[in-house]
Amino acid sequence: MKERSAPEIRQIPVRDFDASVLPSDARTPGTEAFEVAAITYFASYYVEKGWNAAVTVDDELIRIVAVPETGVEPKEYVLGLLQHGFLEDALPLLEILDGMLVDPDIAYNHGVCLGELGRVADSISILQHCIRLDPYHTDAHVALGVANARSGDNEAAARNLRTAIEQQPDNLFAVRNLAAVLGNLGRHAEALPLFRRAAEASPDDPLLRLGLAQCLEQAGGKHAKEAMRLFERIDQDHPDHPAADAARAALNRMGAQELHDRVGGQPRLD
Repeated sequence: MKERSAPEIRQIPVRDFDASVLPSDARTPGTEAFEVAAITYFASYYVEKGWNAAVTVDDELIRIVAVPETGVEPKEYVLGLLQHGFLEDALPLLEILDGMLVDPDIAYNHGVCLGELGRVADSISILQHCIRLDPYHTDAHVALGVANARSGDNEAAARNLRTAIEQQPDNLFAVRNLAAVLGNLGRHAEALPLFRRAAEASPDDPLLRLGLAQCLEQAGGKHAKEAMRLFERIDQDHPDHPAADAARAALNRMGAQELHDRVGGQPRLD
């Protein structure tokens, strides 16, 4: 089988482009003549190589996506980089493709890649762009909710995650994240059924069980004993997991509070 070649995806700032290669009447950036001549110049270059190429020109950038005869399609290539964890390699290619194509999936992956690389504020604007392209892109609503939560805007996060669940009620990733966001907002009564639902779907996930137990503790009242039982189970079932450390700390905290309540806040006389 003939090996498939990688596409060439690049962009050139207009200010760095040597316009002397264009006809003399088409060398002024920002004009229609310049745009047409630049597209023709690069398209012809790749045609001579036997490649298929798409070229776009705006006031700032010339963007080029060229594919050899036996090449990998650009979208497939970039998504492959993401799947194998090459985020820093994928990001500049995603930026170029997102600037050239009206493709919600490219915009979504661009936004997620930015978020994974720690550029959360940048990821929010790109994910909003994705949703403008496709309001029913559920994964983008989830990703935007997570990004908003990471930036501290829990109210916006809750709205995004609720939209995702409305579109896809069985999206448990959205359910568990909405539960966590509502917990952060102190809305434990709303969060509790969501935590239960997520924990029932993944009964062996110690972090989900911890989230449910913490929500039960915060809800207090009739839920306190259930919270203590769940903390105990987490400690028993996952003793080496960080969730067990949090569970033990919660048990100590709740035990101390229970003793304090029992003696009315007065020192014990032993």
